[in-house]
Amino acid sequence: NSVRASRVHFEHGVLQVEGGNDPALVPALTAAGYEVNAWPDQHMFFGGVHAVAVEANGQFAAVGDPRRGGSAIVVGATAD
Repeated sequence: NSVRASRVHFEHGVLQVEGGNDPALVPALTAAGYEVNAWPDQHMFFGGVHAVAVEANGQFAAVGDPRRGGSAIVVGATAD
């Protein structure tokens, strides 16, 4: 899901690329002229997100960001 997906961050002319992205991404960005700093793994530098959503069927779904040691669980709740 998008919370656990590897991320990119652009700041001060440098594109930071978190580990876990498509291996072809960094060479393609470099060939396109970007200055790239490739991180070997996912890292707290790229932020942290914990999210709760209401699905179309009224059920709650939750996810925790592994960069922050997050976890999530929904217990017996609906958005009725």
